[in-house]
Amino acid sequence: MNKSIVMDSVEIDTLEDRYYVRVIEDGVVTIKGFGSEADAKAFAKHEHTRLGLDAVKQPGTGQKLRYGFPES
Repeated sequence: MNKSIVMDSVEIDTLEDRYYVRVIEDGVVTIKGFGSEADAKAFAKHEHTRLGLDAVKQPGTGQKLRYGFPES
């Protein structure tokens, strides 16, 4: 029997001049692109709150972001 844990998460990534928010909810991945960092962070914050998560992750940096801003 294969038991796997599905973790919900919200991540912000950049590619060229676009910002992408990746939302993983119940194992389903949704990616939404934005032209501005502020819009991506606002969307990520909303999704983060909706999913009841404690941090937004920025892939590749090992850095956790809270509401899209680096934690101090």
